[in-house]
Amino acid sequence: MSPTMVSQYTLKLMDKKLLENKLKEISDMVEENRNDKLCT
Repeated sequence: MSPTMVSQYTLKLMDKKLLENKLKEISDMVEENRNDKLCT
């Protein structure tokens, strides 16, 4: 991959911390939903 392509790709990446937070948020929602279904 050329340096220019790598540079363009890097510019389009989302912030890693933002992605980690969103993943945790979605994981928590899935877990909560799973627990709700088990209880009913």
